[in-house]
Amino acid sequence: MTTMKHRTSYSDQMQNRRIFAKRLRVLVIIFLAYGVIAGFFLKAYSVESLSMTPTLEKGDIVLSTPVLYGARNELFGFHAPGISKPRRGDIVVVDAPFRTRSAWFVRAADTVVRFLSFQRIGIIDAFSGIAWRSVKRVIGVPGDLLYQKHFVYYVKPGGEPHFLTEFELSGDAYDIVKDGIPEGWPSEFPLSGEHGELLLGPDEYFVAGDNRSGAMDSRMYGPIPSSSILSLVILRYWPVGRFGPAK
Repeated sequence: MTTMKHRTSYSDQMQNRRIFAKRLRVLVIIFLAYGVIAGFFLKAYSVESLSMTPTLEKGDIVLSTPVLYGARNELFGFHAPGISKPRRGDIVVVDAPFRTRSAWFVRAADTVVRFLSFQRIGIIDAFSGIAWRSVKRVIGVPGDLLYQKHFVYYVKPGGEPHFLTEFELSGDAYDIVKDGIPEGWPSEFPLSGEHGELLLGPDEYFVAGDNRSGAMDSRMYGPIPSSSILSLVILRYWPVGRFGPAK
């Protein structure tokens, strides 16, 4: 018995192509809209470490806005001027200062993959094994003189006569993690909870994780320039049970 093969008519083929082209156009429009929104207004980031515990936990997804510090296009390297500067106490997304800029086609692929995975997967981080971007808290701004004692930062703004705690200057009360350092850990070692006086230059910001016993931050790689501060974190939207402002 001979089996008859079903053949799609020419009109059906054309109709299927039109449907595919229409869906592809919609996807391209959504992707372009995502690029504009993410580059200028709102961008989602997945917290990849415990450095901001207890304020933010690993796996939390936050919304941030790049427009305050200057919108940028990752693919073409476009960076618009910002409308304000990072302030003490701000929770921000930072670019690792030791990061090497990837080739344009890698950045393009990374943008597409992040779009399709709702920011949960990135090519650059996956291949390098390092989360190049992280969430930190701004402790010091240009002109500040600061030091750390018992894991708390004391800051003297430029022109001011006295040191104040990081909490007094930021105006926010937030918890920090102080335990986890081995007994006998030398005070001159990173993460010891002690830090000598440091004067920040004209474009230098000091950032730290709220988990003072387990965060890679300015204590290890030094102050960072404003160009390494990408956006201001404003909201945690995942998990739903912890939905609310990030501060």
